[in-house]
Amino acid sequence: MTRDAASAAGEGRRALRRAFRRALPAPALAPASAAGAAALAITGLARAAAAAAALSAVAAGAAALPAIAAAAAAALFAVAAPAAAHAATANAAAPPFEVHVTLEPAVIGVDETATLTIEASGGGFSSLRFEPNYQLDNLQPVEGPSRFEDLSLINGSLSRSFRFSLRLRPMAAGPARVRSLVLELRGQQVRLPDQEIRVQEQATGRSGGPGAGVPGHRLPDPEELFDDLFGGRGSSPARPPRAEGPAAFLRAEVQPQQPLVGEQALYTLYLYTRQDVAAISATAMPSFRGFWVRDLPQPERLVPEMVGIGDERYGRVPMVRKALFALRPGHHLLEPAGCDVVVEQPTRSFFSPPVPRSEELHLSTPELAVEVQPLPAAPAGFGGLVGQVSLAATLQPYRLRLGQGATLAVTLAGAGNLQGVPAPRLELPPGLTAFPPQQQSEDHVSGATVEGRRTWTFVLVPTRPGSFSVRPQSVSFFDPAHRAYRLAQAPALDLTALPAPAATPSGAGAGSGAAGLHPIRSAALREPAARPWWSPPRTWAGLLPWLALAWLVVLAVLLARRRTLAGAAARPPGATTAALAAATAGGASSGGGSAGAVAGGAAVDAREGAAARPAEVERKLREAAREDRPRQAAALVEEGWRGYLAGRWGLPATTPPARWGAALVAQGATSDVAEDMARLVEELHYLRFAPQLSTTGAVRDEVLARSRQLLRRLR
Repeated sequence: MTRDAASAAGEGRRALRRAFRRALPAPALAPASAAGAAALAITGLARAAAAAAALSAVAAGAAALPAIAAAAAAALFAVAAPAAAHAATANAAAPPFEVHVTLEPAVIGVDETATLTIEASGGGFSSLRFEPNYQLDNLQPVEGPSRFEDLSLINGSLSRSFRFSLRLRPMAAGPARVRSLVLELRGQQVRLPDQEIRVQEQATGRSGGPGAGVPGHRLPDPEELFDDLFGGRGSSPARPPRAEGPAAFLRAEVQPQQPLVGEQALYTLYLYTRQDVAAISATAMPSFRGFWVRDLPQPERLVPEMVGIGDERYGRVPMVRKALFALRPGHHLLEPAGCDVVVEQPTRSFFSPPVPRSEELHLSTPELAVEVQPLPAAPAGFGGLVGQVSLAATLQPYRLRLGQGATLAVTLAGAGNLQGVPAPRLELPPGLTAFPPQQQSEDHVSGATVEGRRTWTFVLVPTRPGSFSVRPQSVSFFDPAHRAYRLAQAPALDLTALPAPAATPSGAGAGSGAAGLHPIRSAALREPAARPWWSPPRTWAGLLPWLALAWLVVLAVLLARRRTLAGAAARPPGATTAALAAATAGGASSGGGSAGAVAGGAAVDAREGAAARPAEVERKLREAAREDRPRQAAALVEEGWRGYLAGRWGLPATTPPARWGAALVAQGATSDVAEDMARLVEELHYLRFAPQLSTTGAVRDEVLARSRQLLRRLR
């Protein structure tokens, strides 16, 4: 199209719009305006004439548009004038009207929609348009409002109707209602009854569409007719049906909805969309307080899954997936997740190619409640492991001699959270010694399941010859798939220890080998006599062991002196005097050996007393406050409490933190103190094994505050 032709087309377009506006007045006129009512009565004829004029203009060419538009306007005026003159003599009295309201369907699912429809009908020339006032309970608008007006003239009798429609989506299961419905119509205030529906979790397969259950259709106004024909204000020549739901929305799900303590639950954040997505930016994520969290990897390319929501089709994409392991039973509330999404909607015009139009949406999910169920009554020996695991053991070698060692590898593997699982104990017979194991840990994700592997390597050394049966103790775990406690067992392994090889006498061999040699040659072959240990060495190589021994003696003396000074500084003044008196009395009665033993015992008591003091716990808490790494901070707090409980309350140093509360009750502490200690241990566990969250600083501060509060109660 040349520049002159384009200019002529634009002029024709503007002329047509002016003709439409002059020929067809606004439909909302005063009640006494008979000319306006007549104009509305011939709206259909006017639009037909305008459409014919527009199509003729397109066929004749862009240059002829102004003339054809003027002709169309003149034709419309010619038709409208007689009708207006005829309507001027008609009766202008406004007959009565009726108003009906519906909220349908009566039962919907949480993912479906309902439609509020208010329709007014009656005769006369005055308009029935209105704007209602209302209140929504457990409902929120997702589309609309839409307004439809219908006008008909049959045998000289004028009938008209106006319909108001609003699309609503429920917020949660339960009753939902529209109340306080009031509208102004022809100078009267009309109050309508409240409308209520029921919302359930399951989908019903029904969803209230625009105008559901109400007959009639909409007559477009002249401006919309013009835009439909020639494009304008972003409309298309063939306008698609009005959307039945939002262009995009978010939904968060947790499966299973009621997990057990320690059972893996899958948190998924879905994006539902009907449009092309140009960009996504996350704005908020839950903190997952009370859960151990593991991120699940996402595929490199996300393929949308087509799902039906009510009567609509959406593409669903999982944006975030996390594995959750609840640390305690009860009600857990996950904060809303949010993101900003840019969708692209194509727009078409009669005179231009399709152009994408971007729209930014701010989406968020409601709070999500998770009810964590407690485990059934646990059997003896259950350590809290939940999942599906197996136990295996290998032994190398199976035969050895005294003085040698065998390697026993015990492996626990399977689905579940294996963080903090202790090493299994060994069932060893007398005559076999096991050294503390070394642990190797490995965690990975298989599909959407977190799996782990723990391997403990023991060194077994026999102390006598014979055959031994070695077997690791079974591991108790709860199987969530079968809702039952099970035992992971490994078969017994046999180890054979042989006597050490007998030593071969060296003198006999030497004598027989040198019997036929010359005496001088034999003397040269015999080893020289061993030099006494007190004789001075003749080379620097011989001096090195003596120098090393001297340095070791000096270092041992310095370390002993340093420990003695530290113990004296930590011991109260009375304890120092008592220890000195006991050491003196012991030295006088039983000699130097007894005095050394008493002094050593006093030093041990001093160290235990220092660890049992609250000041030592406070020192560990201050170190933890300066530590940015959550695992190390938790270790410092646990170390301080372990020493305090061992020295002050007599708890063994090897007592697991999970049993501190019960041990304190056994030592005479109150149940409130035991509950506070259990909460402290839980927060320590959370701080140690959930370091990937951004809220660990706040968790650390809570652990320190609870520790100081509990320390004041235990003093």
